[in-house]
Amino acid sequence: MSNPFVEETLEKLSILGNVTARAMFGGYGIYLDGVMFGLVAEDVLYLKTDSQTISKFQVAGGRPFTYDGKEGAPSVMSYWTFPSEVWESPEDLQEWAELAYQAAVRSKPEAPAPKPEPVAKAASPAPQAKKSAPKKKAAKKKAKPAKKKAKVVAKKKAKAKKSKPAPKKSKKAVKKSSKKLVSKKKSIKKKPVKKAKAKKAAKKKKRSK
Repeated sequence: MSNPFVEETLEKLSILGNVTARAMFGGYGIYLDGVMFGLVAEDVLYLKTDSQTISKFQVAGGRPFTYDGKEGAPSVMSYWTFPSEVWESPEDLQEWAELAYQAAVRSKPEAPAPKPEPVAKAASPAPQAKKSAPKKKAAKKKAKPAKKKAKVVAKKKAKAKKSKPAPKKSKKAVKKSSKKLVSKKKSIKKKPVKKAKAKKAAKKKKRSK
């Protein structure tokens, strides 16, 4: 590092730990464990303040670091100077530097809280196997409609048989049956006539005697 004041600053603040410097905006940022707690500008060290520590810097006659903001208006930062005699006392410098580091840690934006891990859902209990008895009943219930269907079919067949007309006789069969009826009628008529003639003949013989 080419800036002798920054090198001296890092050497004096090494009592805190591994302190480093980074060039920024024409000056240097002073870091400890990745947290910026100091600022070097024009060979002057400014330490970080907050609402809890700024009064101590004010009472000690410190002044804030300012720079030209928008439209030339001065912009004040929360980095203040400390008493010059502290610079020559390692113990006093350590005390003021620790105050600055604590203020920087407090002002650092908090990291978002990690999202809670989703709770694993409890495994649902396995469905119990159905009993065999209800299955048998179900089978019986299914068989009943089959019996009913068989009965209905049988009834339909019986009705169909009854409703069928008797087979028509052929013309020849009708003629034969009519001839038989005629012959029977003739035989019935002839028999009484013969008997009546026989009786008359018998009476005549008796008379002639």
